[in-house]
Amino acid sequence: MNICGENRQLLVAANRYVQLLPMRNFHILLIILLIQRCTKTLDYNTVIYKSAVKFYNNQQFDSTKNILIKASTSCQLSDSALHYLALSYYQIGNVDSAIYYLTQAVNKNKEFEIGYYNLGIMYDSKGIQTQALENYEKAILIDPDSKSAIYNKATILYKLTEYNDALKLCQRAIAIDSSYILPFYLTGQIYKVQNKLDSSLLYNQLLIKRSPNDPEYLFHLAISELDNGLKNEAIKHFSKSINILTENNPSYFNRATLYQQQGQFAEAKKDYLKFISTKPHDNESYVRLSWIYTKQNKLDSTRIILETALAMDSTYSDTFLYLGDYYSQTNKNKKACDMYLKAKNLNNIKAIDRIKQRCNN
Repeated sequence: MNICGENRQLLVAANRYVQLLPMRNFHILLIILLIQRCTKTLDYNTVIYKSAVKFYNNQQFDSTKNILIKASTSCQLSDSALHYLALSYYQIGNVDSAIYYLTQAVNKNKEFEIGYYNLGIMYDSKGIQTQALENYEKAILIDPDSKSAIYNKATILYKLTEYNDALKLCQRAIAIDSSYILPFYLTGQIYKVQNKLDSSLLYNQLLIKRSPNDPEYLFHLAISELDNGLKNEAIKHFSKSINILTENNPSYFNRATLYQQQGQFAEAKKDYLKFISTKPHDNESYVRLSWIYTKQNKLDSTRIILETALAMDSTYSDTFLYLGDYYSQTNKNKKACDMYLKAKNLNNIKAIDRIKQRCNN
């Protein structure tokens, strides 16, 4: 019998009443008191568990952890309580402790499907893919319709480049629940990697039908449209993504690229500047923006933007290449050749041609 806490009160109560009862009734009394104490223990465990869940749902993960750790010093935690203890450790970044307590939970309850599922997530977060797969498979054995476990197993197989097996799992998850959008997304990505671009586009379109206002999915649809040569449709969906998520959106860069290709330099410049405002260390954006300034004959702006990029990162070869072009256009040939040589030293193939064409030695 598992009784939490000290038994002192129980013994004191028994000692007080035993003096008033015949000896033959002592054991009956002790049993009654034990039952009362066990009932209190169960009530105690319930209160502790409910409090821990409430803390966890309020994202008070340290409080969840602390109340359950304290409880574990005086009684055995249930599998559900161990689960919440593990989740609280995971949320505060202590994955090893999370795995330790969740392993205790599944050892206590071999049919604990959500426990195996979350163990899979935890091992995956540590890059231990074999253990992650093993736990997802255990979760699926317990619940063959666990679409989340099936999808997560598919994502690991995708990382391991086992694309066909990952596709089968995605189709299985979709068959279980056709409104579950994640396998549509992963299927589109797998087909893209396999260079089946029309199939990738189809699944990105199906994805958007189920989640029409997700800026990330709109971005992927637009990329897929680009892959299939549908530039106008891509611009439309990049724009919709931007309208939903105005900050820190990669769609700015891709839409700028399309505008640039179409000669819409003013629109392209706005998008590059917006992208740079949220990704200030993206050298390619600076280089492309400098190209637009050069086209508009704003050479001072070309120089400033390239020098800014170079000050942040001196390893991006195109920055030196385009600075060389700037110096060449402004008749500073020695500086131009110095820049081309630096670009060449960073393995920039275009710089070799520039040196042959514009530098005497």
